Amino acid sequence: ARELFLYLLFNGPESRERLSVAFWPDSPTKQVRAVFHTTLYRARQALGENAIIFRDGVYLINPDLNLWCDAIELENFTRQARLLPMRDARTENLWSKAVNLYHGDFLPGRDIDWVFYRRQTLLEAYIEALVGVGNCARARHSFRDAITSFRHALDADPYREDAHRAIMMCFAELGEKHQVLAHFQRMQDLFLTELGLDPSEETVSLADQLLK
Repeated sequence: ARELFLYLLFNGPESRERLSVAFWPDSPTKQVRAVFHTTLYRARQALGENAIIFRDGVYLINPDLNLWCDAIELENFTRQARLLPMRDARTENLWSKAVNLYHGDFLPGRDIDWVFYRRQTLLEAYIEALVGVGNCARARHSFRDAITSFRHALDADPYREDAHRAIMMCFAELGEKHQVLAHFQRMQDLFLTELGLDPSEETVSLADQLLK
């Protein structure tokens, strides 16, 4: 019942048929119908009779309910921030709000397909927000703060070349070519050891340019 509510909250309105495939793909149709209505009944008992409604052939969370969810807000903030220029004060504020709403894996302990997808989507939004905070800090010439934010992004995904490149550019802006070289070499070692690959041509070319 809880997972049915969460599924509708994060995936939007769905027909009974699609919900049945998502939750009970290998069960006989007759059995699925009974289990579905039992699950729906339990969800409504827990949340209120009008929490999940049926409208125009689909089940959905009642839009009149006043709901707040950190994961949904995180995605809302990232969508808003993408539309604003980096030098707008609102942009960094939105990216920072998104970063602060992320507290680890989405629905840990629930190992089902739609949760895996959402978990990765939210992680990507969090990393994007960290990079966004870094880009805003860099735009106002706060290069140390920018490097800190980019490094947090790399803690979440060590293979994000855009974050690696941004760190090297910040060190270059600070006049610390030795740090540019050190970071590039660490990145190169990481990629070769973990992926068996060299950094992209774009990253190699940038490093060469910054080290001239």
